[in-house]
Amino acid sequence: MNNEIITIEEIYSKLLKTLRLLKKSSVTILLIASVFAVVFSFFKPDTTYNASTTFLLKGKKNSGGLLNFASKFGLGSENQISVDKIKAVGKSDNLLISLISEKNQEKNNSTLLGESLIHEFKLDSKWEEEHPSFLNVNLKDSTAVRDSVINIILSRLIENISIEETNDGLVEIMTISKNEYTSYQLNKQLLKLIENYFLEFEISDQLNTRKLLLNKIDSLKIELIKVEDIYAKFKDQSKNTVRFKGFTETRRIERNLNLLNQMYLELTTQYELLNFKISEKTSSIKIVDTPRFPLKKIGRGRIFYIIIGFVFGLIVSILSLIILNYIKMLNNKVRQIEESNL
Repeated sequence: MNNEIITIEEIYSKLLKTLRLLKKSSVTILLIASVFAVVFSFFKPDTTYNASTTFLLKGKKNSGGLLNFASKFGLGSENQISVDKIKAVGKSDNLLISLISEKNQEKNNSTLLGESLIHEFKLDSKWEEEHPSFLNVNLKDSTAVRDSVINIILSRLIENISIEETNDGLVEIMTISKNEYTSYQLNKQLLKLIENYFLEFEISDQLNTRKLLLNKIDSLKIELIKVEDIYAKFKDQSKNTVRFKGFTETRRIERNLNLLNQMYLELTTQYELLNFKISEKTSSIKIVDTPRFPLKKIGRGRIFYIIIGFVFGLIVSILSLIILNYIKMLNNKVRQIEESNL
């Protein structure tokens, strides 16, 4: 029992000594913690901005979560659109190349999005030493150097784009950038490119038909002009001549001319109707929410990292003092034992 009392007293005595030590070294502890707080403030990661657009897919089935395009223009069930297809198209190389070729309307600056991303990813400073030929490359040129630059940009950009289906059945396009305006423009332009892609996909058959009609109309117009010229010349030649053969030839040319006029009128009517149908076609994407300034920030503020650094500094300094004091006590005991043995 006495041993237990002595042990508790010893523990209590050591705690008091430790507290006195910490109190005595409080200024040193605070200085060390402050140094850590300053160091941690510089380690703060860059703040990024999150732009988000959500939309519904028109004609989406409740059972399967897929979008059925209406077969208004001859599209069959095999042309259904899904979230997976939107993700595949939205992250495809061709569409992303179009994206970084769009202008970044950052305040009064109209540089390309790709040029803004080169600066954001700090690729320009890296290329100064490693790839000087990559600097000042025109992203709209068709060169091997330009392709290399684009591949590097896309490999970084793809990590900052997310296209997912939300729990409530919406589709969300999310873009992240260290620059608020760049994040906004990436989101806005990406949505526009996806929307245009699927709109063109829906009316591709009608666009092909319109092209064929226009070619036919042009050919018919040329033929019509030729026949009209022939008819006018023939009428002039037979103006003062009354012959059965001339009368017959005139009727034949007139019938041909009337037929061509009728065909031309029918084709132009079909062409205008098709144009009207195409112009009436709207996107299968129904916007729910769009990004608005100020965009949502991702990342903690500087104060948070200062506090973390200060707390970490307190822990490190206190543990260091306790360990050093313990080592000092052990050394003293060893010295006492050695002196007693002499």
